[in-house]
Amino acid sequence: MTFRIVVLSLVPFLLIGCASSNSKAEAMGQLTRDAGLAYVAGNCALASEMYKKIVAKVPNETASRLKIANCANFQGDSASAIAQYKEILLTNPDYAAAWFNLSYVQLQELAATLSKLVENVTPSTDAEQALVNLSIELLTTYSQSSEKLSENNLDSEK
Repeated sequence: MTFRIVVLSLVPFLLIGCASSNSKAEAMGQLTRDAGLAYVAGNCALASEMYKKIVAKVPNETASRLKIANCANFQGDSASAIAQYKEILLTNPDYAAAWFNLSYVQLQELAATLSKLVENVTPSTDAEQALVNLSIELLTTYSQSSEKLSENNLDSEK
């Protein structure tokens, strides 16, 4: 009889716990929706803050982490974006979107570097000439491929 009383006295607390879990899930869902709306609207500052709150609660939530890295890139901080994509890949090495975005941003940086090299270096040795020639070839290939790459956006989950 005493056991039954103890069990019955705990039921309200269990129900409160369930209601609390549901409201937490609803709040997380709303936060995720709001972050997505801010992201799509191009408000990366707000979206990043919301995605960071999500990641604080669910550290390995890779879609949110990807959006934070994308926002860093969109805001001109490619170094931070690259570091974040690499961090995502440490815990999720088969995440194709992170590999694509990391490669895309690094290719953009490499193209910018090679362009500056070609513009500013007058080769004085055969080795330097070979480097300039290779740079030109790589830039040509990059230019031809960049149209195809830009068709895929940084949010690719495929």
